[in-house]
Amino acid sequence: MRYLVIGAGASGLGACDLLAKLKEDVTLYDKNKKKLLSISNSGLVDEKVQICFKGINKQIKANDCIVLSPGVVLNKKTNNIIKKQQKTLIGEIELGAMHTKARVIAITGTNGKTTTTSLINHILCTANKRAYAVGNIGKSVSSVALEAEKTDILVCEVSSFQLQNTVCFHPHISAFLNFAPDHLDVHSNMHEYLNAKKKIFTNQTSRDYAILNYDDAVVRNCDKDVKAKIIYISQKDCLNTMHYAAWVQNNVMHIKLGEIMHTIDLCDIINIKLHNLYNIMVACVVALLNKIDNKTIIQSLNSFVLPQHRCQLVCQINGIKFVDDSKATNIHATLFALQSLCAPLILLLGGSDKKENFENFIAQLPHNVKQVVCFGQKGKSIYKLCNKYKIPSCYFKKFCVAVQQAKSCAKSGDVVLLSPACASFDQFNNYAERGDLFKYLVCGDCFEKSIKNI
Repeated sequence: MRYLVIGAGASGLGACDLLAKLKEDVTLYDKNKKKLLSISNSGLVDEKVQICFKGINKQIKANDCIVLSPGVVLNKKTNNIIKKQQKTLIGEIELGAMHTKARVIAITGTNGKTTTTSLINHILCTANKRAYAVGNIGKSVSSVALEAEKTDILVCEVSSFQLQNTVCFHPHISAFLNFAPDHLDVHSNMHEYLNAKKKIFTNQTSRDYAILNYDDAVVRNCDKDVKAKIIYISQKDCLNTMHYAAWVQNNVMHIKLGEIMHTIDLCDIINIKLHNLYNIMVACVVALLNKIDNKTIIQSLNSFVLPQHRCQLVCQINGIKFVDDSKATNIHATLFALQSLCAPLILLLGGSDKKENFENFIAQLPHNVKQVVCFGQKGKSIYKLCNKYKIPSCYFKKFCVAVQQAKSCAKSGDVVLLSPACASFDQFNNYAERGDLFKYLVCGDCFEKSIKNI
C-alpha cells in the first residue's frame, strides 16, 4: 500500500517513522521546501521515505492512503480529488492507534486538554504504570505505537483537527471537558467544530467509559451520541442519584462508580485552584477506573507541576505580580483566568484573529480589570470595543510595546495578566514563544531564556 503523509511536523514525522518500520511505501509532502530538506539532511525520516514539496494533487492520485497531520487544512479542490479518486483519508492519531496494542485514554475539549492529559499521565506514572502522554501535547501517537505493550496506556490529547479525520479511533476512556467558540478561522461554523469533537465517542461501546462535563450544557447534551458508560462530573450539582458520576459537596469530591463510592477531601490537595478543579476531577475519575488508590492519587496531585504558560506566576517585582497565561488562545480560556484572580488587573489582550465575537466578553469584563492593553492583529477591534463600553484601554500593534506599557502603568498590589484570548500567529510561531517573550520583558535578568531567535 502506498501512503502520502501531508505535513512535516512532529505528527507527520511520527507517521513516516511508523510506516517505514512497517515497511510501507511512504511519501512525505510539505509545501515548505527548506523544512523538508532540513528534515532529510538531518536524518529525521527514514532514507526510504520520499520527500515532496509540490504537486500535492498529483501525489494524492499516485497514493492509496492519505495521512493528514493536525492543523493541515486542504483546499476544496484537493478534497474533491480525494473524494473523486476514492482515496482513504485518515489522521495521524488514527494511524497510530490502529497499530498499537496499548489501551487509549483520549481527552478533548476547548480548554484544559494539555493540563488534564499531563495530570492523568503523571498519576499513572506515579502509580508505576507505563503511560505515554501523546497526541496534541507534543509526542505523536505514531511515534510510540509499536513500542507500547498491551499493558501500557496512551494518554492522548486530541484536538478537533485530529478527530475530524478519524474513522475507527477507539479510546477505552474518553473525556469531553468543555465546549466554547474556537478555531472558527478553520472550522466553517460551530456545528462543524462540535461534530469533530464528538467523534471521540463514535467507536466506543458499552465496555468503555465517557466522562462528560455536566455543568457545560453543550457537552452534557452529547449524551445521546454516546454508547459508552457515561460518567458525569459537576462542581455545581449533587449527582448522587446517578450510577456513574463525580461531584463536589462541602469541599469533598465524591466519585460514584457503580456500587462503589470514593471520596477525596479537597483540603488534602495543596495544588488545587478553581480553574483547574474540572481537570482534577477528570484525572481522579480516570485514576480510579485504573484501580489507583486514593493515597497515590493525592500524592500525585500534590507533586504535579502545571505545564508552562497556564496562569503561571512568573515573578513579583515592587509588589506587582506578573502572570503568564499565553495558552489562553480563546475567550473561554481567558474567562477561566479572570475568575481565578481577584486583585486589580492590567489585562493584555490580542493576537491573531480566530473570528470570535468579543462584544459580550468586553461588555461583561469583571470590575477588577482596571486597564486593558490591546495588541496585535485583533487588538485594534478589541480596543474599539473597550472604548464603546468605557473601559480604560490602549492599543499598540507590537507585543513588546504593549507589555512595556502594561508594566509601566501597574502599581503595587496589581497583577499584570497576559491572557490574550487570541492565537499568537500574527507575531509568533506559537503561544509558548509569546509567553517566553513576556517572561523576559517583565522579569529581565530573572528570566534566563535567551530570546535572540524570537
